[in-house]
Amino acid sequence: VLVLCLSLGGKGAKPGIGAIAAVRRAFPKIRLIVYPDPYSPQTVRIAIALGAMGVVAKHEASAELVPALRSVQQGFRFVSPGIHRRINCKEIRRLAVEEELLLQLLADGNSLEEAVPVLQIPIDDARNMRDRAMTKLGMSDLAALSSFLESWRLDNLN
Repeated sequence: VLVLCLSLGGKGAKPGIGAIAAVRRAFPKIRLIVYPDPYSPQTVRIAIALGAMGVVAKHEASAELVPALRSVQQGFRFVSPGIHRRINCKEIRRLAVEEELLLQLLADGNSLEEAVPVLQIPIDDARNMRDRAMTKLGMSDLAALSSFLESWRLDNLN
């Protein structure tokens, strides 16, 4: 289990989002708990969609870190009570491996049409996959996705 304290909102969002994505790509079996600071429904949704199994509010860390570690070690998702009261986490789903691959291809500067041969799927399937990923991330338009993908780029982790 890896516990990360990350800025996922405001100007510091790019390194935080990129760090989650990079850790999950480099170590796909690692179980990740994040302290998003600040947090919002959008940042919690993104952390879980990218593979964080635990999300703990910083102000609850002293009381909730041990339960989070136990839960995540056993393979269960954990969202601290303060976050859970504010955000409906039941509707948040993890990105599928194929969705992550598509988003990584897009983040790397490929167009949807350029990603299709890599994924070996028809363009309509790629569009549907992109749209499912956007829904899971809580994004309703391509501008929001574009901004998110910019934050996901590995070369922005500085």
